[in-house]
Parts: sequence; C-alpha cells; structure tokens
Amino acid sequence: MSFIALRKDTGERVDITRYPPKKEALKHVELLCQECAGILRVREGDVRVAHFAHLPGAHCEAAGESQEHKNGKIYLRDHLINIFPEYAGAVFDFEYRVPEVDRIIDLLVTLPDGRRIAHEVQLASITTKTLQQRTDDYAEAGIATVWWLGEVLIR
Repeated sequence: MSFIALRKDTGERVDITRYPPKKEALKHVELLCQECAGILRVREGDVRVAHFAHLPGAHCEAAGESQEHKNGKIYLRDHLINIFPEYAGAVFDFEYRVPEVDRIIDLLVTLPDGRRIAHEVQLASITTKTLQQRTDDYAEAGIATVWWLGEVLIR
C-alpha cells in the first residue's frame, strides 16, 4: 500500500493524495509500483485513506504499510509547516527513493535552498542499531533525518 505510483507511459511519479476523487482521476492511467514494477490499482473507501495497492497474489517487499503509518505521513505533510516555519516554500515528496543508499524515505522535505530532510514515521519495534544505520545512510546521501516515533519499543 503506497501513496506513490509510477505512470507506465511516462515514468512520472503520481502522488495519490493530490488527486480527488482518486479513482475517477486515475481511471485510465496504467500505474506501476516504484519498487517491483508490478501493476497497482487505486483503493479508497470510507474507512481507509486512498492508496495504491498491488493486484492479488503480487509479491512486493514494499507492500504492507499500516493505516496508522499512512495517516502519520499525511499528518506530517499537512502540519510540518506549523512545526518548522522554515519549511515555507518546501517541496514534500512521499516515499522518495534514495538510490545511493537503496532506501525509501517516508516523507522527503526539500527546502528552497536545496537542503533535504527525511521525515521517518516509525511505529513498529526497531533496534537502535537499525535506527542508526538508516540515519547514517541518509546522511551519506546528504539528507538530514527526523524520526517520528509512536507506540514503539526501541531495543
């Protein structure tokens, strides 16, 4: 489950949170997973936030984000400007791939001066070693990291 898909025809990133109503706006667009290149469909309803989903039977390691995790990413995108006034004019990208370190950032903020900050929502248990490795990987790519932890046990 993802907020980002790639248009098959152009390779352009499609952010589903920018398309109301989602199913109608994207009805005739072939969409692919940015990780496995599998076909994606729009899923939306009264309970779940709109997202892209793989077809039944697809096997992709990127699939499987919880509803709470998706809600956290949307909340951050919508409220970071209130927390960090210096983010005025920034560009916000969900699920941004950093090929240099083979990682995907939950929410990348690119400031007008070019600085990049990864905002990571971490709701599952994680070791301090893993947390540090991800932070170091982003730093290696020139990206600062802010972690948003909730209902987490850090070991």
